[in-house]
Amino acid sequence: EPSLIQPSNSRKRSADTLPDYFDPSVRPSIPTNSQQIYIPGNKVHARWLNKDDPGSYGTWYPGFVNASKIAPIQDEYNYTGIPSLLYHVKFEDGAESLDLDTEDMMMQDQYQVWLKDLEQYYSLRVTEAMTWKRLTKNARVYAKWIDPTDPELHGSWMSGKVHSSKTWEDDANQWRHSYHILFDNGDQDADLLDGDVMEEETHRRLLGEKMERGRKKSRLSGFDLIAEASKISSPIKTGPDQNVASKISSP
Repeated sequence: EPSLIQPSNSRKRSADTLPDYFDPSVRPSIPTNSQQIYIPGNKVHARWLNKDDPGSYGTWYPGFVNASKIAPIQDEYNYTGIPSLLYHVKFEDGAESLDLDTEDMMMQDQYQVWLKDLEQYYSLRVTEAMTWKRLTKNARVYAKWIDPTDPELHGSWMSGKVHSSKTWEDDANQWRHSYHILFDNGDQDADLLDGDVMEEETHRRLLGEKMERGRKKSRLSGFDLIAEASKISSPIKTGPDQNVASKISSP
């Protein structure tokens, strides 16, 4: 199968990309476009589908469009005049997916933007001071799941426990920690940086703060926004309409 997993020790430490507000109901949706047309040679991210293993559907990998063909069944509600196409995608490691629909693929730059949006959606305000404490073996934690092939979970914080840890001095002469985390769902990551792991209580507090900021932001809507706008004084217009009004009011 294609492989895109990037070891955490080769990733740069993620910066805080926390947005000004948080709305749990607005998760970045998949940016596919059913009207998108791809041509051979386009660099894309596409779903890997092993027809002998239906469970493989859902993971995304980089590759390029090798060929396309007209789909045997056309959408009767498609009034664009452009026939629906199916695509043959070759992945970077040589694997292939046949007969992919446009909703199963997107341009590579679109995919990278989508991943960044997901990371921002799940981001929490982790300060440098929060990373100083070395967490002990079996400590209950939340850790960031990093897997760009699995956008359903990529960037999210998952519960688990510390299996082991390492400490070293970085280039800035600061002591850093990394962790081997056993997630409660059975997965594991053997090398997560300290900024991607936190105690359960810390996660609960940071998530609560983020959701509270979202609630405060959502209150400024509807009549609240109208009320706020009404407090702003409008500039006096000196355009043609004012001159017309002056002429009408003159004796």
